[in-house]
Amino acid sequence: FKTVTVSNAEDLMKNIDNNTKILLEAGTYDFSGVSFDKLDNPYVSQEYDEYHITASNLCIEAKPGAEVLICVADPYVPVLAFEYSNNVTLRGVTVGHDVEHGYCSGSVLYYNGVGGITIDDCKLYGSGTYGVEASNCSFMNVSDSEIYDCTYGLVSFSSVSDALFKNCDMHDSEDMAMFSMGSVYGVVFEDCKIHDNVTDTSFAGIFVQLGDEYGDVTFRNCEFTNNRYAQFSDYSVLLDKCTINDIVG
Repeated sequence: FKTVTVSNAEDLMKNIDNNTKILLEAGTYDFSGVSFDKLDNPYVSQEYDEYHITASNLCIEAKPGAEVLICVADPYVPVLAFEYSNNVTLRGVTVGHDVEHGYCSGSVLYYNGVGGITIDDCKLYGSGTYGVEASNCSFMNVSDSEIYDCTYGLVSFSSVSDALFKNCDMHDSEDMAMFSMGSVYGVVFEDCKIHDNVTDTSFAGIFVQLGDEYGDVTFRNCEFTNNRYAQFSDYSVLLDKCTINDIVG
């Protein structure tokens, strides 16, 4: 690994590279003001207003004690999007959309075709559609993190295997299924607090939506408190030593 330290959004994007740790000084990193045409970085591409990071063995981390916000002002794009890469780490940062709370079409973190994802000690907030959205991914570890104020749900997975959420606080999100899971295997939520979320009956009212009977999702030693939904799940999920004090109906 090479290690670089940056203090603004443009330098952060310019230093995206394979085998790199990027340390962030305290401050706000708003990608909305970055001119991607001037980056000249083969590991960052742009499609319409949405960009994609393709570097492997990449770590983006706040310096010890630094308060870091990574954001965009466009509600229709993910704040950070990673594709077709391996071993991507995000640590110690707050990530969200810098817009009025409301509907949007971009998740906070988006992964596609990524193997080896680490999200540690992060805060992911809306109005991103989902805190974490992933497709065609494997080996994800989310620990000691907070997901909140999202406008669709908490987590959306499609074709994801071997994902662990450990000691996470997931709250105050609303509208659709909080956990939208399609074609998943080995997805585990352990020691998580899941509270004050609302799945509206206008969207079927299903809190954990698998879509078919083959999804493999486990909640272990989790606390469900004050969530509102019509139905907990559409297919079987494993609840191991969980407590549920929700509002059903």
